[in-house]
Amino acid sequence: MALKIRLARGGAKKRPFYRIVVAEASAPRDGRYVERVGTYNPMVPKDHDQRLTLKAERITYWFGQGAQPTERVQKMLAGAGLAEAPVIREQPKKSAPGRKRAEREAEEAAAREAAAQKAAEEAARAEEEAKRLAEEAAEREAAALKAAEEAIRTHEDEMAHAAADCESRSQILQTQLTAAKRAVGDSAHRMLEMQRGSRGPVLALRDALPVLAQYADIKNTTQASLDVEAHH
Repeated sequence: MALKIRLARGGAKKRPFYRIVVAEASAPRDGRYVERVGTYNPMVPKDHDQRLTLKAERITYWFGQGAQPTERVQKMLAGAGLAEAPVIREQPKKSAPGRKRAEREAEEAAAREAAAQKAAEEAARAEEEAKRLAEEAAEREAAALKAAEEAIRTHEDEMAHAAADCESRSQILQTQLTAAKRAVGDSAHRMLEMQRGSRGPVLALRDALPVLAQYADIKNTTQASLDVEAHH
């Protein structure tokens, strides 16, 4: 006859009370039993003396008769020092994925990792390309700035040369105008002397006309040149 040391439920609804009994293995859970060897009351605090009561001598006796405790009762007896702690076997979880599902999930994870790595590589390449384009744009901007500076310097040199040339031409024209005035003065002086002489005013005026015409041409040319220089 196989014997079990197990729990038999009693008490009321939502207020359980258990008897620790020795019963046949084939007997119902709450059916007939051979002997009651303790009680278990989960409704009282853990440090209460009536939470777990055991008849140590009778339990030892029935161990000698070959009775085997259930796992729950063996935990209680181990806590009281009447038995060794049970070896808890790892129970398979119903929610754990099967082999095919695990393989599929592993493949999907590998695919996601590969996609993430590829995206990271593409992002790195795009960043390098953007950096290269930025450097090229900076080089083009620097070259354009340098060309603009050279163009400004060239224009300034040309303006300086043009100003120097204008100043030189202005001095030449002023010299010509001064010479023309002096020539006109000389002609006027000769004309006065001629009037005093025997040639008469008509001849003196005829001799002065070419000088006056030359003075007028030089004056007009000089004034036009000065106007052009002032406009520039």
